[in-house]
Amino acid sequence: YRKQYGDLESRLFAAFRDTQNQRSNIPTVTLQQFITTRTSTYVSGPTTMANIQLSYLEPKAIPPTHGLQFTYIDLPTVDDAMKLDKMRKMKYEILQTDEMLFHYMLRNGEILMAIRRDNEESKTSETRIVVSSQGTLIEGAVAKTIKKGRVLNIAFCESQNMFAILFEDRLAFAVLQDHGRIVFTNSGCDLEEMAWFDAADTHFSAMLMQEIDKNVFVWFVDQKNYVRAFAVDTNDWDTAKEFELDQQYEAFILSPDGAFLIAFKPQYVQD
Repeated sequence: YRKQYGDLESRLFAAFRDTQNQRSNIPTVTLQQFITTRTSTYVSGPTTMANIQLSYLEPKAIPPTHGLQFTYIDLPTVDDAMKLDKMRKMKYEILQTDEMLFHYMLRNGEILMAIRRDNEESKTSETRIVVSSQGTLIEGAVAKTIKKGRVLNIAFCESQNMFAILFEDRLAFAVLQDHGRIVFTNSGCDLEEMAWFDAADTHFSAMLMQEIDKNVFVWFVDQKNYVRAFAVDTNDWDTAKEFELDQQYEAFILSPDGAFLIAFKPQYVQD
């Protein structure tokens, strides 16, 4: 059974990669349909069908209390049997008007967060990137404060310890070094130089980052359901990976090996 399972898994991921490498005419199908089709062709016998059931867990979050000046955000660690003192260490206090742009848990259990604070009176914006240390989020211990330009979104690639930082007019990259130090790189792109970009009309609903075959890509989904990919290694947009989604989706993830962009949309059942 284990050998058949491993063989089937390798065939599926090979099919993922083959489809991703197609230059054009990439079909848009649900992951359920794709897996069922591939596994049914693998199972021997003309009448034998593979029983495939696809499921995923939807995370539940506690909304902030709006009657207070501050909001507390409790972030878990990898230890399910977390003690109360550990929970206190992973609590970080932000203003009610602050916006959480990004949060990520590293494999070692440490936490990354990006918090933006806009000042309407002075028309300024600053984004703080916070990194926990030894399982502790220390108030005021900010690894990087970005004051030049308004940050819209942030993605992170753990295999390269690299941030992709989306500003209103540009895409920049930074590296997370030892001891929580964050340094900007020379890579990036001026979005206003792109013919398809319109500052007043182009808005990205999703931004994802992952290493694929030792190459790092940043995926963008705009408000028109069009998907673009930026190749960090060549510091350019990969037009071969552009495609248009069949409809609007609410959430996106990348498959484990980065070969597929998986989109989620709640299915509402009418009573």
